[in-house]
Amino acid sequence: MSFKKVIGSISDKLKLSGGAITDAIKQNTQYINAELRVSKMAQEGINALKTYIDAETPRLKTSVSALVRKIENIEKVREEKANQLQKKFIDLLHNIVEKEKILNEKLKNADVAQKALIKAENKLAKLEAKPEEKKNPEQIDEAKAVLKESEITYRDADAEAKSFENVYNKEKFEIMESILKNIADIEGSFHQKALNQIGAKKEETINL
Repeated sequence: MSFKKVIGSISDKLKLSGGAITDAIKQNTQYINAELRVSKMAQEGINALKTYIDAETPRLKTSVSALVRKIENIEKVREEKANQLQKKFIDLLHNIVEKEKILNEKLKNADVAQKALIKAENKLAKLEAKPEEKKNPEQIDEAKAVLKESEITYRDADAEAKSFENVYNKEKFEIMESILKNIADIEGSFHQKALNQIGAKKEETINL
């Protein structure tokens, strides 16, 4: 049996994995960090405005104090959103990466075993192709034994890799499904809480 041309080879699987999820983690971590920076800048900005109003237009102290509290509450909600996204989004992506590392190790083991099998197959074929007078029965028997052992090693490694890959694909789907739900819930909750803050105590904000 020849293993030289395996459809959907192990090597191809190894080449396809890794890049996309790493980029997803990088880009979305930048988004979370940007949200935290926005929160910090918003609070710094409104505090600077409060300092100016307190000094220059003290009649607006009550209104600006209400606005500061409102902004602070919104930014606390933003920080909460960022922390939740880290825990329920980015950390879960890292979980997939760790499982992918295990899968890749098993695929590499199967790939090494496959190459060893091909080498053993080629060696036996070369020995058996010699003219009858040049054939060495002991070498042929030894090559057959090596081939048999290589077949067992490859099939065990391949079966282990395929089994883990099935589990990995199932868990990856479930994790990604959970991530999408988490993102929708977290973003939706943030915007609703922010709207509640904007709507709350509106009279206090505009009261001069």
